[in-house]
Order: sequence, then C-alpha cells, then structure tokens
Amino acid sequence: MVSPGVAEVRGLTREGMNSRWGEARRSKRDRACWVGSDFSICVY
Repeated sequence: MVSPGVAEVRGLTREGMNSRWGEARRSKRDRACWVGSDFSICVY
C-alpha cells in the first residue's frame, strides 16, 4: 500500500528475481480486486 486504495505490486519469479508489475488501484465495482494497467488481482 502506498496510499489508501493504491498499491505497488511486485512478484517473485521462480528464479528468485523481483518482478515489478506496477501500480494497482482498488476496484470500485468489486472491492476484492485490484486493477493495474495490464493486470488485475482478485482475492476471494
């Protein structure tokens, strides 16, 4: 979380390298989801 409703998303590859996905914002339509420029993550 970088501010309310905004997160910086990163992943870790199988080789142990950090992968920066970018900024994601909390979805107004489905509060379980975070939406980035070319990805979305939902947690149910």
